[in-house]
Amino acid sequence: MPFSHATKLGIYERDAACVRCGAPALGHGRHAHHRWLAGQGGPDIPSNGVRLGFACHEWAHSRRRLAEAAGWILRRTPRLVPAEVAFWSQPVQAWILAADDFTWAYWDRQPPPPEGALAA
Repeated sequence: MPFSHATKLGIYERDAACVRCGAPALGHGRHAHHRWLAGQGGPDIPSNGVRLGFACHEWAHSRRRLAEAAGWILRRTPRLVPAEVAFWSQPVQAWILAADDFTWAYWDRQPPPPEGALAA
């Protein structure tokens, strides 16, 4: 199920740029990506979404392990709660915990993702 229009706009505003490469990813060059994939039952809630440009979105799906290491794709587990799993934001240079009210907080309890996960 896709995110609602309002949820997409909230994710775009919250993340401000592609969380992988930092590009503004404006207009049709942006994608509200389900971290817990929609095809696996991922919910259409703000904490489950990140803003990716189209090229970075394709990258995340083709390099799943690196995307998982950065929190941009979540492995389905019985008690998965997206708001409790941080994702790396390259523009902010920090791990972020996203809430379902479109707010976020820094999460400093893990090292940066592997170098291969970050855009060149």
